[in-house]
Amino acid sequence: MKVIKVKFKAYYKQKNGRIYPYIVGALSLGGWALDEGEKALVLSGGEVEKEFLLLSKEELKKLEEPIYEIDAV
Repeated sequence: MKVIKVKFKAYYKQKNGRIYPYIVGALSLGGWALDEGEKALVLSGGEVEKEFLLLSKEELKKLEEPIYEIDAV
């Protein structure tokens, strides 16, 4: 189990004479990583830092199992 910090910031790439904004960090984490407000902040020149928890499949299974069971009679 690891906690990682990711800083999201904008950079710009020129292609076919046009400049396109990209959000660094978002491509590897997918569109779910930032909400619309955070995306707007990053594209306006700001920076967003978020923390994520990485789990192995085994650790996830342990979390999904109930810690204890209550038998109701």
